[in-house]
Amino acid sequence: MSYFDRTRKMSNILIGISIVAFLISAKLFLADGVVDQIFEFSNGNFVKVGILHSIFFLISLFSLIMGIALKCIVKDAKEELDSIKNEFNEKLK
Repeated sequence: MSYFDRTRKMSNILIGISIVAFLISAKLFLADGVVDQIFEFSNGNFVKVGILHSIFFLISLFSLIMGIALKCIVKDAKEELDSIKNEFNEKLK
């Protein structure tokens, strides 16, 4: 198992959660009356669906940002460990 393998797996899981939450958010937005609430100034009958849409959209956004950040951390750590390994091998020669 390489270094930061669990971090890479967690990053993939977070991006997957982001995709699922975005699909749920899009379904709520298009099919369950959020469009009417936002664009036609509804009387508030769809407040629960609007709140659910907002929650799933924020979960999607947050998990996508965290997944991308973890991917960057893994990439930087791999480059750093490779450079340390190369320096060590050069000193041994």
